[in-house]
Amino acid sequence: MELFVLIGFAASALFFMCCLVMHVAFAFGVFADAEKLLLFGKRQTMIVSPVMWAFATLVGGVFVAGVYWAMHHSTLNPMVLPVYEAKRGEAGKI
Repeated sequence: MELFVLIGFAASALFFMCCLVMHVAFAFGVFADAEKLLLFGKRQTMIVSPVMWAFATLVGGVFVAGVYWAMHHSTLNPMVLPVYEAKRGEAGKI
C-alpha cells in the first residue's frame, strides 16, 4: 500500500515540475515577444506592459499565452491585418 502512495506522490511531483517548467518557458517566450514588438514592431502591447504579460503567463500558463497571441498576432487584431495582407500579396508575386 505504501508503494502505491509513493508512486502517486512521485507522479504528482513529476507532473508539477513539468507544469512549472512549461509555465516559465511560456512566460519567457511571451516576454521576449512583447519586447520584440516594442523594439522592432514599434507597437505597444495591449492592456498591460510586457512584464505584466509575462507574469500573467507565469500564473495562467498556456491559456494566457494563447490570449496574448490572439490579441497581438492573430488577424483579430486590426493592426496585424495590413501586415498579413502585405505578406500575402508578396507571396503571390513571382
